[in-house]
Amino acid sequence: MTIYCLNNGIRVIWLCDDKPLCHPVFRELFLGQKIERVYVKRQKLYWFVSQKLDLKLDERYVLFCANPVSMCVSQEILLKYSEFDIFPVYTVPDTTGNMYFLERNFRRKWIRDKVWVMMRKMIFRWDSLNAVRFFTLNQVKALEENYNLLITFPEDKRLRSNRERGTWNDESIRSKSLNRSPFKIATVGRFDFPHKGYMLGLVRAFGKLIQDYPQLELHIAGYGPHENILKNEIASIPENARNSIILHGPIHPDHLEDYLRTAHLNVSVAGGATAGAKVGTLTLVARNYCAGECEVYGFYHDCREKTTSLEKGLPIIPYIRQVLEMKPEEYIEMCKKDFETVLERSKVFYDPHYIFSSTRLKRFYPSKKEVLKMKFLKRIIVLNRYLRIL
Repeated sequence: MTIYCLNNGIRVIWLCDDKPLCHPVFRELFLGQKIERVYVKRQKLYWFVSQKLDLKLDERYVLFCANPVSMCVSQEILLKYSEFDIFPVYTVPDTTGNMYFLERNFRRKWIRDKVWVMMRKMIFRWDSLNAVRFFTLNQVKALEENYNLLITFPEDKRLRSNRERGTWNDESIRSKSLNRSPFKIATVGRFDFPHKGYMLGLVRAFGKLIQDYPQLELHIAGYGPHENILKNEIASIPENARNSIILHGPIHPDHLEDYLRTAHLNVSVAGGATAGAKVGTLTLVARNYCAGECEVYGFYHDCREKTTSLEKGLPIIPYIRQVLEMKPEEYIEMCKKDFETVLERSKVFYDPHYIFSSTRLKRFYPSKKEVLKMKFLKRIIVLNRYLRIL
């Protein structure tokens, strides 16, 4: 989205720490001259202290938030810069997690219930003001069930894609169907466990499968705070399996399609699953927050709505064996089904200007009361992490 904005003359302002955390893959973009950086202090017990924002009266601004605390920070910005046209959007990034469901930070029922009521009221109000967005309908369902509410017009609040549809390369797919040695299994994702725990199960499954299929290779792209856990898992499988695992590190989004296009099979969740199917690579959709075995829901064309699901899946090994034993024409047909599923969806969900157009005629009314409550709650959450008394 940032690249789209810069290419279309839309200002991008990054509210970041004075020493912003930025992976080398994104450093050229986010630390370059095109992005305006405004330094803020927001760590630990700090609420939000910011440099002055350089805003213009004839411009409209969308504040992109990824958790409820940031949404309330955005409201404080609206209150401070009330003469400017600013609209905040809370984009719900997950189906679970303490950062998004704040009541889960507490063990004691009485305080958990009080925070739950507070959060329910906030989410309900934000949604009524058209300020909540989702990546998938699973996130809608999780929020509705957790807070016992109904999101209005959920399909309209589903974020649209900002990447153009993929292209079918018949020659490349046919070549992969015939040339299967080495047979490349690929995955891509953040090394964040248990969220992406399927990766650890995939390594274990690979260690078993390679004993029967020595032509297998496992390619893993990504980075994250739990890289050592992944490396320890790899170290625990037989030597011949370890030697056939390639860690690619982080891959720039512009190069992700090339990485997945060369694979025979993609095993991923969320956007990683869609990215593989988009280039015609046969894709298995894995389960989020999966412990133990790697569980999958099936091939992308059969379970496209489960890319962020937490439901129990099926063991992956039989699926990989199925792919390995496919005849060339069957393999090509399965790849095509995955590709066409993404193609049909992209006709509906491709709209790189969506976040602006869907909020263009709306106005958001900030709440001082919500800001004060969230200031207090954030400090209680931080203190409780250390004291563990609530």
